[in-house]
Amino acid sequence: MLVGCATNKIALSSYTEPAEINRLKHSTSIYSIGTIQGLEDCSIYCTENSPIVWHSLANSFEYPPQTEFFKKIPIKNLEKFIRNSIITTNSSNKDNTVNIYVNRILLKTWPRPTHTACLVDITLRKGNEKYRGKGIVKTNETFQIVHEKPPGVFYTEFIQNGSYIVRLATRKAFNDALSKISKETTH
Repeated sequence: MLVGCATNKIALSSYTEPAEINRLKHSTSIYSIGTIQGLEDCSIYCTENSPIVWHSLANSFEYPPQTEFFKKIPIKNLEKFIRNSIITTNSSNKDNTVNIYVNRILLKTWPRPTHTACLVDITLRKGNEKYRGKGIVKTNETFQIVHEKPPGVFYTEFIQNGSYIVRLATRKAFNDALSKISKETTH
């Protein structure tokens, strides 16, 4: 597998349409969330191949031009964040419970062309069955100002403004996996 394959895939993907962003913001599910696993982030040393990573490009005078960074995504509690990303309407029916395994979360911020993009790849388990879902959300916003601060700091601007891209990509991946459950139950 090419190392840059996932980052190139999200960089070359088209921008997510405003109508789809609006639909994702308001999407709900009848499935409740059981366990969430696979949350091994790169707390100390991050690379492009880390399962959960933020890939960014510096665009400031502190670093050499076009310096790439691979960092921990600045979300303190990923399990809680993912759980809160999925809006469920039914939490009491055990038959509608799914467990989530996070295969990959790749967040990419870039100054030129300006974009913030996130790829989320998850596997849902319902009983003994597995359903893989992927979601990419890309907007023309970026949060590159963070590179004017020392690396490794939790960035308030990202938490307030950028984490919704990760949330929407999580919902999109979840909905993609759910569509496979729906197809199976209708056959």
